Amino acid sequence: MGNKESKAVALNYEDACRRISDSEFRRLQEAFKRVATSNNYITKHAFCHEVLGDLVPVEIAEYIYLSCGGTSKGLLLKDLISSLVVLTKGTNEEKIRFIFSIYSSEHVIHRDEFTRFVQEVEQCPLPENLPKLFTMNTTVEFDAFYRWVIDSRNHNATSLISWLLGNDRLCSPGAFGSSFTLTDDHETPTFYQTLAGVTHLAEEDIIELEKRYWQLHSSSHTGKMDVSTLLPLICPPLPESIAQCFFDAFDENRDGHIDFKEMACGISAAAKGPFAERQKFCFKIFDQDKDGLLSPVEQKNMISIMKSVLLDNLSDTPKDEILMVVTRNDEDLVSDLVQSANDVNITLEEYLVWSLSNPLPEKFLVLIYQVCQIVLGLKPADPSEEYEVVSAWLAREENRGMQLGQTWFLISMDWWNSWHHYVCSSHLCQMSNSDSGVSSITGSITSQSNSIASFNENNAGNGSTNGNKTNTSNRCWSMKKSTVESTVAMDTSQNVVVTAISSIDSEADGEKSATSTLNSRNKNSSSSLSLVTMDSSRSSPSPVNSPGSIRKNLTSGSLNGRGRKPGGIDNTSLLSSMSYGGGKIPSLTGEGGRLRRDVLEGRDFKKVPHAIWNALQQWYGVQIPLPRQVIETEKSLELELFPLTLLLYRHQPASTANKPNTVANNTSWSGMYGAASLSTTISYVQNHNLYPPKRILAFTASFSRKKTLGEVWTFICQKLRLPAQDTRLDLLTTDDLAFHLVLDEEGLTLEEYNLADLSAILIETRNKDQTWPEEIGSLASNSNDSKLLVRQSSSLPGLTGLNNLGNTCFMNSALQCVSNTKPLTLYFNNKKHMYELNRTNPLGMKGHIAKRYGDLITDIWSGSVKTIAPFKLRWTIGKYAPRFSGFQQNDAQELLAFLLDGLHEDLNRVTEKPYVELKDSDNRPDVICAQEAWENHLLRNKSIIVDLFHGQLKSSVRCKECNQESVRFDPFNYLSLPLPMESYVFCDFVVIRQDGSTPVRYGLLASIDERIVDVKNRLSDLTGSTSTSTKLEPDSLLLTEIRQSRIVHIFSDYQRVKGVFVNRPVYVYQVTSAAETEGQHDPQIQRIMSSAKNQNSPLLRVPVENGFGASNHSRQSSFSSCGSTSMQNSMSDGQITSENTLIVVHRKMLRQEAYFLAPQKSRPVLFGLPLVIPYSPGMTHLDLYKRVWSLVARLVSPLPPTDAYNHAQDCDDSLGYEYPFVLRVVMKDAEWSCGRCQWYSFCRGCPIMCAENEVLDKINLNQACVAIDWDPTAIHLRYQTTQELEHLEHPSVPESIKKQTESVALLSCLESFTKEEELSEEEKYNCSKCGGHQLASKKLQIWRLPPILIVHLKRFQLVQGRWTKSHKVVDFPFKNFDPTKFLADVPLRTAEAASVTQNGGRLDGAGDLYPLQDFHQHRLSEDVDPFKLDYQLYAIVCHSGIMGAGHYISYAKGKNDKWYCFNDSSCKEVQEDQIETNTAYMLFYERNGLECEAYMPRIDPRTLPATTDDELEAEENDMKRSCNVISKICASVFYQRTIELFT
Repeated sequence: MGNKESKAVALNYEDACRRISDSEFRRLQEAFKRVATSNNYITKHAFCHEVLGDLVPVEIAEYIYLSCGGTSKGLLLKDLISSLVVLTKGTNEEKIRFIFSIYSSEHVIHRDEFTRFVQEVEQCPLPENLPKLFTMNTTVEFDAFYRWVIDSRNHNATSLISWLLGNDRLCSPGAFGSSFTLTDDHETPTFYQTLAGVTHLAEEDIIELEKRYWQLHSSSHTGKMDVSTLLPLICPPLPESIAQCFFDAFDENRDGHIDFKEMACGISAAAKGPFAERQKFCFKIFDQDKDGLLSPVEQKNMISIMKSVLLDNLSDTPKDEILMVVTRNDEDLVSDLVQSANDVNITLEEYLVWSLSNPLPEKFLVLIYQVCQIVLGLKPADPSEEYEVVSAWLAREENRGMQLGQTWFLISMDWWNSWHHYVCSSHLCQMSNSDSGVSSITGSITSQSNSIASFNENNAGNGSTNGNKTNTSNRCWSMKKSTVESTVAMDTSQNVVVTAISSIDSEADGEKSATSTLNSRNKNSSSSLSLVTMDSSRSSPSPVNSPGSIRKNLTSGSLNGRGRKPGGIDNTSLLSSMSYGGGKIPSLTGEGGRLRRDVLEGRDFKKVPHAIWNALQQWYGVQIPLPRQVIETEKSLELELFPLTLLLYRHQPASTANKPNTVANNTSWSGMYGAASLSTTISYVQNHNLYPPKRILAFTASFSRKKTLGEVWTFICQKLRLPAQDTRLDLLTTDDLAFHLVLDEEGLTLEEYNLADLSAILIETRNKDQTWPEEIGSLASNSNDSKLLVRQSSSLPGLTGLNNLGNTCFMNSALQCVSNTKPLTLYFNNKKHMYELNRTNPLGMKGHIAKRYGDLITDIWSGSVKTIAPFKLRWTIGKYAPRFSGFQQNDAQELLAFLLDGLHEDLNRVTEKPYVELKDSDNRPDVICAQEAWENHLLRNKSIIVDLFHGQLKSSVRCKECNQESVRFDPFNYLSLPLPMESYVFCDFVVIRQDGSTPVRYGLLASIDERIVDVKNRLSDLTGSTSTSTKLEPDSLLLTEIRQSRIVHIFSDYQRVKGVFVNRPVYVYQVTSAAETEGQHDPQIQRIMSSAKNQNSPLLRVPVENGFGASNHSRQSSFSSCGSTSMQNSMSDGQITSENTLIVVHRKMLRQEAYFLAPQKSRPVLFGLPLVIPYSPGMTHLDLYKRVWSLVARLVSPLPPTDAYNHAQDCDDSLGYEYPFVLRVVMKDAEWSCGRCQWYSFCRGCPIMCAENEVLDKINLNQACVAIDWDPTAIHLRYQTTQELEHLEHPSVPESIKKQTESVALLSCLESFTKEEELSEEEKYNCSKCGGHQLASKKLQIWRLPPILIVHLKRFQLVQGRWTKSHKVVDFPFKNFDPTKFLADVPLRTAEAASVTQNGGRLDGAGDLYPLQDFHQHRLSEDVDPFKLDYQLYAIVCHSGIMGAGHYISYAKGKNDKWYCFNDSSCKEVQEDQIETNTAYMLFYERNGLECEAYMPRIDPRTLPATTDDELEAEENDMKRSCNVISKICASVFYQRTIELFT
C-alpha cells in the first residue's frame, strides 16, 4: 500500500463479460471511446472524474485506479470492465479481495501503513476491532483480513469496506442519488418528452425545431430572438404592420425575446392544434392591446390584412364565395363581423363563430402555417403537405420578382425533378376537391387541375413539364385593393436578367449547421432547459398522454405510386471540373464550386428564394450550396451567376507547415455562398530572418464584382477573426505570384479595381513587432534602395507611407507630422539645410541627422512612390540615441523631442556658442527680463527649428515665508499638459432584496484606495434615493463575487476597492434578521402542507430516483474540509458571517446516455444566480421553503388564465399544488455531493422536508449550503431563464458612467498647466532673501508663443511608483484655437489692448503698454493681425492600446487641405469627423497667416552646399554591407523554400 503500483484484478475479462448484458457492454464501450486517448487508454484523471465521478475523494480514487490495473500509460477497457463488474456485481470475496489489494503492499497489509491510510487518506477514525486484525504481528494476509471483514461487526470498519460491504451507504428516504450499480434503469423526463406531452408536437418535431431555432438565434445581431431578427424572415409574406403582433403571440412572458420553449408552444398552437385552437392564435395576433377583445380599429386592420393575404394567394379560378369576399370593400366586411356580435368590440367566442362562415381567416391560417414550416422549421406531415407549402411560397416569390440585394439559391434540375416527382406523386394520391378554392391545412385543397397547373407555372421550362406558363400577374389584380403597407413588392414591368453574387449583407446569411449550434446551445440560450444532451439521432418515446400521438395517427398517404425520397441536395452536375489544390482548398464564402459557363435556368438549374432553400436544406441536407445575389446593372436587375472567384493566399507559419488547411466548422456568415464557414484564429507570422515567408493557397472566395474592396476586406477579417488594423490585402501577379501592390482603395469595387477572375490575393497580417512580412522581405532583397518595390506607383507629394521596421510606428507617426509642417518641409525641399549644416557643433550629430532627415523628406515629397523604408534615418538615430535602436516600442514624444533637438543642433547657425550668465529678475520688469532671456537664448541657438518651434515660458516661484517672488524665463519647443488620471473606478452593483423584487443595478464612482465599508455606506444611500424604494442599512449588505453560478468570494468591509470591480458587477445581497424577512404564501401555491402532524413526510414531488434507506449522519463527509477558505475568512471581518447566512444554489440534472456507473448517468449542474437567505436558530424547514420561494417566484411564469390560447399552458399543473422544487443539503464548492452523508453513500443531497415543526439545525453552515433541485416539468415549462439576469437600472448607473467617461477640454488642460501650485515638503524652494529652504508656490505662464505650437498630452504618468496610461478623452479645436488667456500678464494685457484699439478705443490702466509690442514676432502675411493669436490644427499623433504594447498612427492635413491617416505604410484620405480624436497624444498647431517663405534663410549665392562627409559615407557603406549579408542569407533560404514549394 505504501507503494503506488498497478495491481491485477481478481476477475478475468471473460468472466466479467458473462455477468453483464449486451446493452451494458455497448454502453461501456461508448463511454470508454468518449474519454479514451488515441492509444485506447483512459488516464488516471479521466478514471477519477469520469468513471468514479466527483463523489469519490480524489485521494481514494487514485488508489482504486491502481487496484483496477491502471498504469502510467492508463487503463485498458478490459481491465476497466473487469474492475467495474467486481465493484458492482462481484461476490463478497471478490470485493474483499479488491479492498485488500488497495490496503496491501507485497501481498500483505502492514499495520502502520493501514493505520496511516485510514486516518490520512480515508480521513476516518481507526476501527475499534483493529487489534483483532493484527493479533500476532504487524502484517496480515488475505485470509485473515477476509475473516476479520466478514465479521458483522466490521462491515463498517473503514469507508472502503462500508462502500462495498457495509449498510451505512444508504441514505434516508427521499435522498437524491443512485446506488453504486452498473446500470440505472430509472428515467427522468427529458425536455423533449415534457414539451411533447403538453403540445401537439412529436419529440422528433421538437428536436428538428430546436435545430432551426438555434440557426435563427445565431443570425441575430442582438443576441436575442427578438422582433428585429424575426421581421426580415416573415415579411414578406406577412405584412410588416402585424410583425410585432405576430412576435407578441409567441412571446408569452413579454420579455422581448422568444425562447425555444415559446417558439415550440406557439407553433403547436398556430399550426398543429385543432381548428379552434389555431383560430384562437389568429385572434391573439390581431388583439394588439391584449385585452381579449377586438376593437373597431383592430377589426379593420384584421379585415384589411386578411383580404390582402387572400388576394396575394388567389388561384386562377377562385370560387364564387371567394370572389364575393374580394370584391366587397373593407367597411362592408367589418360590418358583417360586427353584426354577428353583441357589441362593437368582438370577443373570442364571437370571432370563432364568424370564422366558420368566412373564408378570410382560413387563408390567413394557411399563411401562418406556411411561415411555421418554411421559416420556423416545422417539418411537413407528409410529401403532399410539403408540396402545397413549397409551391405556394415559390409562386408568391416569383410573382413578387427579384429585389436588389436579394439572395436566391441554385438547385440542380436533376435533384429538383426527383423531388418534384416525390412530392407530386404523393400529392396526386391524396388530392381532393376544395370547397373554397384556397388550400387548407385541414385537408381542403384546390382541385387537382388547378394545383398541377399552379405548380407547372412555377416550373415552366424546367424540362419536367410541358405547357406555357400562365401570367400570374393577371390574377385578379384589378380587384386588389390592399390598404396594408407593402405586403408583397411587385414590379411587373422590370426586365430581370439572370446572371449572380455573394452577399455580404445579413439577408444572405447562411445557416449554421445543427451540430455547431447545438454545441453552443447552453452558452447563448435564454431557455436552456433541456436535461439531456441534445442529440438529433436519438429520441425517447413520448409519454402516453402526449398530444403528439394525435398527429402520428394522421394518414400520410398511400405509398403506392409515390416516388422515392431524394437524398441531400446535390449540385455537382452544375459545377466546373476545374479545382484547386486537388479540391482540398476550402471556400471562405461557402461556395460549393465554380459554376459551369454553359448552364441555363430551367434546363440545368432551378432558382429558389432563401427561405425555401433553408427549409429544403433542413429537410434533406445539402452538399454544395450555390447562393446568388441580385445586383443592379445599367439596364436591369441581374442574378449574378458568375461572381469573381479569388484565390486567397496566406503566409504559412513554421509551426503549421505540414498541417492541412481545413474547414473547422460550419457557421453562417453575412455574404458567403452557402452555410460553410471556417473557424480560424489569427496566427502572426514571425519574421526574425527578414526573408519573405512562404505563401500558400489557403482559401477560395467568390464575391460580386459590385462589392467594394472595403466590404471584402471586412468580410475576410470577420470571417477569419483577424484584427482589421493588422490585416491588409495584397495583389499578387498571376504568373509567378510575386508581390504587386497593396489593395487599399476601400471605396473601389472589384470591377473598378479591374480584378480578373482567379486573381491571387494575399491576406497579410502584421508580425508581432508591427512589421509587414512582405515589406520586410522586400527590404532584404532591396537593401540598397530605401524605395521598396512595395506599392511602386506614384502618389501625391507628401502622401507617402513609411514602412514599419520593427515596432517603429512611434517614429513613423512623429515623422509624418513633422513632414507636414509646411515651412520646415519647404526649407528641406529647397535644400537650405545643405547650406547650414553645422558639423563642428559638439552638441550636434555632425550634421548626420539633418542630412538623413532631408533625404527622407525629399523622397516623401517627390510623389514617385507610395511607401519608403526610413531605415537610413533610423540607423542614424539609433547610432546617436541607442535607446531608439532596438525593436521595442518607444515613446513618440521622446523621439520627436530628440529629432527636433538633433535637427536644431545640426543646423545651428551659431558655430561658437558664447558663455551666457543667467541673471535673477531682482524685481525688474518682466518685459526687460524676458527680452534679456530671449536674446541670451538666441546668442547660443539660431536655427530654423528655433524660428518655428521655440517659445518662452515665465516661471515664477513665491516664498511663503517672505513673499519674495523669483521669476525666470525659459525656452520651450512643446507644451506637456497633464491629464487627470483615472484614480476613480466605476463600481457596478446589482442589489438583490429579500422581498423577491426584481434586482436593481446601481453605479457609483469610488477611489481606488477607498474601503468597501465606505462604498457600502454610499450604496445604502442610493438604495433609498427614490420614493418607491426603502433604504437598506449598510450592515445588511453582503457584497459577493459570482462565477459559474456560485458565490466564490465575499468581500470584507476593510478590503480596498482597487481590484474588486473588474469588468463585472458585484452582486449585493440584503441579509437582514429572519423576523424581518418572514416568508409569505404565494397565491400560485395552493397546498404547501396538510398539517403539522405530517411534518416528517415531504409534501412535494420528489424526482423518481433510487432511495437508499436509513443512514447514520453522525459522521461528517470526507468533503467537510473542502469549504471555501477565502469565503470564510472574508466573511469573518464583517458583521454578516457564515453563522447567520445560508447560501442557496440552483441545480438541474444533465443526463448522459454513455456512462460507466449508475451515479454518473445524471450529473447535477449549477445554473442561475445563487441566493443568500438569512438564518437564525429555530428556523423551520417550512420557513426556509417560504423564503426561497419568495426569491425565486419571479423566475417562474405564472399559471395560465382559463382562456389561455396555448395548449402547453393548459396542460401544465406543476405549480398548482406544491413548491416546484426540493431543497437539499449539499457541500459548499462541491455542490454535487451531499452535505451530510459519507461519500460512499453516493448521495447527491439529503432532502430538507417541507415540514412546519422541523427545525433547521443539522446543517453545518460553514461547510454546507442548500441546493434547489427543480421539478423537471416546472423547469422545462415554467422556469424563465431570461429573468435570471433581469434587473432594473437606477439613474446612478448612466450618471456614473458619464462622469467616468466625461471628456476634458484642451483649454481646461492649459488652465491646469498655468494655475498656481503649492510645492511639497520635498520640493522646498531655496529663498535668497530668507537664506534657506522654504515652502513656496509655483506658477507657469506662456510669455512667447511659437509659430508652430506642439501640445503633448501627458497620458503616461508615474502614479504611486508605477507607470500608468490615462485614457481620458480630450476635446480640442481644429480651427481658431486661441491660447491668449493663458499668456502672462503683460502679453495678455497687450493682446486685450490691441483688441480695444482696433475698435477705436484705449484700454484703461494700460498706458505703460503703449506703443503696443508684439512679443511673439511671428512672420505673418501683411493682412494678418499680429495680436490675434489664432492657430489651426494640421497634424495629430494618436496612441491606442496600453503602455509599451500599443500602436501609433498619425493624421495630417495635406497641401490640398484634406486630412489623411498615416498608419505606417498606409496612407488614406479621411474626413475630419472620421479622425480618432479620443486617442490623441500630440497636437500640432500652426499660426494662421504664417508666411512660410519668410522663414527661409538668405543664402549667399557664392556659398556652396555641403557635401557628404567621409564618416557619413563610411556609415552608409557599413549599413549596406550588413544589409547585403542579410539579403544573401534570406535569398538562399527563400530559394530553398521555393524549390520545396514547387517540388
